Amino acid sequence: MDFIKNIMWWLWRRKWLLLFLIVLIFVIITIRSRRAESIANNPDLLYPVVRMDLVDQIELAGRIESRNKAELAFSQSGRINKVYVQEGDLVDAGTRIASLSMGQLYADISAAKASLAIARSQADDSAIGESLTYTNKQSAIANIDRVTNEQNAFVASAKKNLLTNDLRAYSTEELNTQPAPTISGSYIGEIEGEIIVDVYASKTKSGYSYHLSGTQSGTYSGYVNQPGQLGNSGLYVQFASNENYSNTTWVIPVPNTRSSTYQMNKNAYAQSLVAKENAIRRAKEELKRLDSADMTSTSNDQARARIRQAQARLNGLYSRVRDGEIRAPFTGTIASLEVVPGESAGAFAPVVTMIGDDGFDLSLKVPEIDVARMRVGMDTDIVLDAYPGDVWQGNVTFIESSETFVDGVPVYETSVEILGAPEELAKIRSGMSARAKLITAQVNDVIALPKYIINTREDGLSFVTVKIGEEETEERLVDLGFEGSNGNREIISGLQESDVVIIPSLDTKRSFGPPSQE
Repeated sequence: MDFIKNIMWWLWRRKWLLLFLIVLIFVIITIRSRRAESIANNPDLLYPVVRMDLVDQIELAGRIESRNKAELAFSQSGRINKVYVQEGDLVDAGTRIASLSMGQLYADISAAKASLAIARSQADDSAIGESLTYTNKQSAIANIDRVTNEQNAFVASAKKNLLTNDLRAYSTEELNTQPAPTISGSYIGEIEGEIIVDVYASKTKSGYSYHLSGTQSGTYSGYVNQPGQLGNSGLYVQFASNENYSNTTWVIPVPNTRSSTYQMNKNAYAQSLVAKENAIRRAKEELKRLDSADMTSTSNDQARARIRQAQARLNGLYSRVRDGEIRAPFTGTIASLEVVPGESAGAFAPVVTMIGDDGFDLSLKVPEIDVARMRVGMDTDIVLDAYPGDVWQGNVTFIESSETFVDGVPVYETSVEILGAPEELAKIRSGMSARAKLITAQVNDVIALPKYIINTREDGLSFVTVKIGEEETEERLVDLGFEGSNGNREIISGLQESDVVIIPSLDTKRSFGPPSQE
């Protein structure tokens, strides 16, 4: 009893403090109740649950590039004689673009035509079997010079054919089943031997480069869509697409002693040397016979051989004319022209840039954080800065497997084919800036909320505050799913479409409604 009396006495002496605590608790409860009522009835702080489509996308900036581009050069050095086109011209494949001055060469062609006409006249039916004599010593001397020049040209042609014909690349590994790179061009050297091509992985668009040794040297980028240079040999190499040539070695024998035509070409070259010696010897004997007045007729076989020699020399001169011209390799537009009549041009120095008319690609540099979400075949929306109101469709055609560093940051070169009607594609120009929107994932017709409405408890579980009735609310656990690029998050379970969610922050002074559909 004394204990109870003591407690009652202690409470009586502190009755004002006790009364203050009771009033304070009542005020707090009243404020919280009114606050909940204010939240539940304020439409600016309510968010109706709806269904929507969610999209995860990547937006990147890039530059337009022509799908087919070539830098053209002369195969020999000389002075530029004439330019037949202008920048911006649309030309067909085979159109002559520029030519070198070849006055002396044309004079040689005229002389070769005259020699051929003489040889044919000497072999005419009326002349066959008749004595072919020289009228004087001067014509015999001129004949020696003519025969010497013709034979030198014939030997040079046979030698070039021996060194250039059927050149191929052979793998140094017998078990290698890869298709051999394609060898093109015309060998301009005199040295016989092997060109060794060591291919290794690099950061080029094709994924590899190559180093030359043997009769040539240097390091070059590998290409799958155009030939690459093999030193100063006049030859080019092009690798097959969809093949990995990294860490392979290829040998190009010059001449190609493995070719089925090698022995035939070798014999033809040897025969040309013998024919040269015999023809010059016969021409000199002809002069001696003139001096001694001992002249005989030339056989029909000799007349026919002279026709063949004259024709071969004429063909060789025409080949040199073609080397002094630049012609369009495909139908397209002259993008740049760095040739002026009268100026000098070096061999194999690019002076003309052409872009094809077979379409454009958008070149993107994709950061490593995004490249794992991309794949070949992905559809894209493309907007060009020059045409902000137009949208082109595109398709990812290539993603580089090795990185390229830009300002120390690794990126991956990616090509997007631009699709569209011809009249729409005609608006596009190489070098234009563009932005691409690539959809990496998408879910449709799901319940979703903005992330700022979703709360997280200390135990890691997610919840939202749901309005119940007119003035009550409750906290409800939710399971989260797909997240869209615009900040909306899929609600797998815990909510239904008829629910209304309370926006958690009372300090946010903006009106929220249903989220926009992506």
